[in-house]
Amino acid sequence: MIKNIVKHLVHFFLHIFWIIPVNKKKIYFKSYSGKRYACNPKYLYLWIKENSRVRYSFIWELKESIDLGSDTKIVKTLFSFRGIYHTLTSKYIVTNRAFSWFIPLRKNQIVLETWHGGGAYKRVGIYENFDKWKLIDQKLNPKQTDFYLSSSAKFTEVQGPSKFMPFNKFINTGLPRNAIFFDKNIVEKNLRKIHDFYSVPYTSKIILFAPTYRGKTGFKQKQSRSFELDFDMLKRECVKKFGADFVLLYRSHYYDLYLETFLPSFVIDATKYDDMQELLCAADVLVTDYSSSMWDFALTKKPCFLYAPDLQLYANDRGFYTDPKTWPFPLAETEEQLALNIRNFDAAKYEVAVQKHLDDFGSYENKNACEKICKAIGLEI
Repeated sequence: MIKNIVKHLVHFFLHIFWIIPVNKKKIYFKSYSGKRYACNPKYLYLWIKENSRVRYSFIWELKESIDLGSDTKIVKTLFSFRGIYHTLTSKYIVTNRAFSWFIPLRKNQIVLETWHGGGAYKRVGIYENFDKWKLIDQKLNPKQTDFYLSSSAKFTEVQGPSKFMPFNKFINTGLPRNAIFFDKNIVEKNLRKIHDFYSVPYTSKIILFAPTYRGKTGFKQKQSRSFELDFDMLKRECVKKFGADFVLLYRSHYYDLYLETFLPSFVIDATKYDDMQELLCAADVLVTDYSSSMWDFALTKKPCFLYAPDLQLYANDRGFYTDPKTWPFPLAETEEQLALNIRNFDAAKYEVAVQKHLDDFGSYENKNACEKICKAIGLEI
């Protein structure tokens, strides 16, 4: 309640910035609340820089300073004078999470929320067991959003009610971060980048193990990991099935950075690598559970296996928009079943099933997503 009162006071006092005009050539970007230079905001930013004939000023909200060029300024946090100033004077604001309602934006500012996942798998929003004050935020934040990106018709169908987002705010453009999977040159470039970064021989293939967040629903608490995986078995079975040497990379959810201490010495920790899409480009096999990375990876048609030993627990706690047993990715609740799924993997049948899955969900993913987004939100290129 106290936080809510403070937010209303902040909302009132920040109107003083309205005396400063909005800069029509300034775009403010933030991803994962300023934690990473990644995801959809990054890929839209890069596309605009490369393709726009208009000279824009770019602002990135990032906790860590990185050099993005002379046309881009870094602000450490929204809650600073520089952060507030640039937020309230930028024509466009691009974020992959909800933009806070208590920041008093003007009617001539445009907020694009890209979200940070595709498909329709684990439930979000109203299903996250929010208390009444947090629920108020969830209901008010969408009022700040002008446009909301959608990866598929199914995504729009389930995400709208979950996030209190009106359907007329969704734009069916696909996600900027997934446009790269339609360009073989970019995929190959990222593959080589990851192999070089982690000193993985080009003759070796990569298994990427990327489970989703396992904390208490609706909270970012550090909780004991609910399961462990036999990495030796996983590597051994992939070597037998796919006939190549494999290197194993582990990618934790960004809420779960502390889990790196659980890894055996031969597994490479890729948790702190900023860009998941680059890792997906390099991965030959993805093993996950309920992460929306399976949607992104499906566009590559490469093998994705689901290991979900806590399936029923997760279903009772968070729940799913669609039945995991209807997804095209082989599902295992035990290590023995995971091994069997790898042994019995049929690439031809899998590719057909994945394409049907994309079609059934009504995928909007395409190589021209960024261009379509700019046109949809009225950004001059």
